[in-house]
Amino acid sequence: MKTRSFINVALAAVAALAGSAAASVASAAALPACPPDGTYTYVLNAGAQKFGDSSIVVKHDAVSVSLHEVEAVATGQRTSDETVEPVMLTPTSYAETFPINPSVTVTAHYTFDPGGAKLSVDGTAGATDFRLEQGTTHQIVMDGAMMSGFLLLPSQVKAQGFTSVTTLVPSTAQQVVFQIDASASPTRPSTVPAADVSLAVTGSTSFIEWYDPHTMLVDEVDVPAQQVVISRTKT
Repeated sequence: MKTRSFINVALAAVAALAGSAAASVASAAALPACPPDGTYTYVLNAGAQKFGDSSIVVKHDAVSVSLHEVEAVATGQRTSDETVEPVMLTPTSYAETFPINPSVTVTAHYTFDPGGAKLSVDGTAGATDFRLEQGTTHQIVMDGAMMSGFLLLPSQVKAQGFTSVTTLVPSTAQQVVFQIDASASPTRPSTVPAADVSLAVTGSTSFIEWYDPHTMLVDEVDVPAQQVVISRTKT
């Protein structure tokens, strides 16, 4: 009887440990791949001067994550719509409308393939072909101070594991390479929550993102060389 009792206790302990491990796995799996559904607003500042506002709507469904952004700056309103694959967060469609001068606004579109993307502009013939830059195997879209690209970046780094990435810039019809600086230890701004972690990026423009590692929600983007700070409006 004592042996059977001991075995029963041991089995119960193993079952409890298994349940705890399963709960931990489930909890980890429940962590979002990218920011959850919602509307996120940001304020854009250069030095002490505000120069714009941005609002981003994030929606998830079974086949994609979509981001719709409206940004208002001194040069006019810009809008973008992007969809990404829901697991690896690779872009599947992108369109952006932006002013090229005070009287002319254009809409640019990317179509993607595994080796690059093609850029077309409404009202013009043909498309510009962009291929992955040497040394990169992934591509993303980021355009100036448009916040949606910054919002996705920490999640894309986590999902895809890249240390350098081809970055498409629709408003200039160019592409650049950004590198992830894993060794950087930036000083935490007083405006950033204590639980946030940093993502340092170098390239033609270097910047630091501060984000919540549990929600993958970006709270602040700092571009030191330009004294630009993009901060989330807390609600």
